[in-house]
Amino acid sequence: ANLKLEHKGSRFGDTITASIGVASTEGENQKESKELLEAVEYAVYQAKHKGKNRVFVEEAVTIKSWL
Repeated sequence: ANLKLEHKGSRFGDTITASIGVASTEGENQKESKELLEAVEYAVYQAKHKGKNRVFVEEAVTIKSWL
């Protein structure tokens, strides 16, 4: 949906946009949480570079210790 939320006075544009990165995994593996955070950072990067108002889901999150 295009809500066209106004953001007057911004040097970046007149409307608010959102780029969202999503990644998930199952289980309780706190030791490897860094890998999940890296996957989220990658997803946000992809969302931003594919254009404004995007959601990018990193579907293949593999925790090494589960292999």
